[in-house]
Amino acid sequence: MIGIDYYAPLADWRDGADHLDRVLTDNTYDRAYLAANLRGGEGYDWFYANAEDRSLQIRTPITDGLGKPWTFRVKDLWSWWSNEHYERIGGSELGAPTGWVPQSKPIWLTELGCAAVNNGANQLSTFPDPKSSDGGVPYFSNGHRDDLIQRRMLEAVLSALDSALGAWRDAGDEPGLGRLRWPHV
Repeated sequence: MIGIDYYAPLADWRDGADHLDRVLTDNTYDRAYLAANLRGGEGYDWFYANAEDRSLQIRTPITDGLGKPWTFRVKDLWSWWSNEHYERIGGSELGAPTGWVPQSKPIWLTELGCAAVNNGANQLSTFPDPKSSDGGVPYFSNGHRDDLIQRRMLEAVLSALDSALGAWRDAGDEPGLGRLRWPHV
């Protein structure tokens, strides 16, 4: 199995109405918004090249020049699991694939969650703990406790995965995430 501690960003929310995600929904607790960002948004469609770009919301599209953008999409587990992998040297693929056999192992999300803090879905791996190297607050968070964002993030991800698994099972085709396991909350 492939075990993944899944802490990919599921939001790019900021206070006020003047930010790009505000056109997608009117609040960060929207389950559909959070679920859509499993296969979209930061780490899938685009990335921030630096802190200034993040502040100004200058989003750089994720591309690779070889028609395989999934190579650099941290959230595209589906494509990563389904395709052969090729080492690259100087931006060119080597002729033969690596030893990875597509669809050969199930993917298990071994950890999943976000801190119960304002805008926790912006940066799932960050939580307010001064003793931790990951301690701090997520991007654009005021640091206030927010149990609802933690709950909505888990509901969105788990219900989206349940829905996807059901569709795959109904079709008789279970891709890697069809054999996905995660702790139920």
